[in-house]
Amino acid sequence: MVNLLREGKARAIGVSNFAIDDLEYVLQHSDVVPAVNQIEFHPFLYQKDLLSFCERNSIQLEAYSPLTRGNALSHPTIINIAKKNITTKHLPKSWYAGAYSTIWLLFPNLYMKSGF
Repeated sequence: MVNLLREGKARAIGVSNFAIDDLEYVLQHSDVVPAVNQIEFHPFLYQKDLLSFCERNSIQLEAYSPLTRGNALSHPTIINIAKKNITTKHLPKSWYAGAYSTIWLLFPNLYMKSGF
C-alpha cells in the first residue's frame, strides 16, 4: 500500500479498528502515518484515549455505527433528550457535531435522507 501511495495510485492509506498499540506499531515501523482510523465510536462506546491518540498523531478518526446500529435509539436517556428538540436518530449525530467536529461519521442512506 505504501508503494501505491508513493506512486500516486492512492491518495491516502487508512486503517480500521486499530487500537493504540496497533497504531503505535505502525508509527514505529513506517514513515507513513495512516490518514484515518475507522472505529466504532458513539456515546455508548466512547474511546477517549484512542480519540486523543489519533488527534495527537494527526490521524483522522472516522466513526462507524454512530447510531449503534439503531440499538440505542430506544434507550430511555436518548428518548428523553430527543423529546426536547430532535428525533432519536438525530441525537447521536448532534452529539458528534457539537462535541467532536474532527470526527467523520458514516451513516446509512436512510439517515442521510432525514436532513441532518
